[in-house]
Amino acid sequence: MVPLGHGQPSSTVQQPEIAQDDKKLSSQRGSLKNKLMGSV
Repeated sequence: MVPLGHGQPSSTVQQPEIAQDDKKLSSQRGSLKNKLMGSV
């Protein structure tokens, strides 16, 4: 185990969670964009 103070290991550990959040945000944005584009 590497100390969390190094930053890089902690970021690599947190990356999957961030990726999931990005997917959720992108899907939400996509639905919003689809609604906006559909209304145009």
